[in-house]
Amino acid sequence: MLVKSTVQGTLSNLRGSITFNPADLPGSSFDVSVNAESIKTGIGMRDEHLKKEEFFNASKFPAVHIISSRVEKGNAPGTYVLYGKLTIKGISKAIMIPFTVTPINDGLLFKGNFTLNRLDYTVGEKGKIEDQVNVNLSVSAKKA
Repeated sequence: MLVKSTVQGTLSNLRGSITFNPADLPGSSFDVSVNAESIKTGIGMRDEHLKKEEFFNASKFPAVHIISSRVEKGNAPGTYVLYGKLTIKGISKAIMIPFTVTPINDGLLFKGNFTLNRLDYTVGEKGKIEDQVNVNLSVSAKKA
């Protein structure tokens, strides 16, 4: 039986580099990773289960990695699209992430949203939970 419920969680400890200039999108790039061990859903037992081999296998694959191949303007004003690769558990797939950018204090706030099929990355088993996962990104980056 498939049980539908919404589980929210976060991954943190973002590391890497972001070069973003709306006046020079061909020169813009993203190469960032988050720590798979940092998963937090608000339920400790679930968090530990998600770190195991069946899901993120965080001991063998400690990072979830995004690297851009290009950045373009989006269809709506003030929007952009990152094209690149998302790597989870050593599996890399093409990804497209629409996002916005807002200046904050001494940096920029990037917000985006995309959907992925967790089975493409062998995260969990088929049939126990929904295959499609909605990912919301909120990344604060400081200017160097």
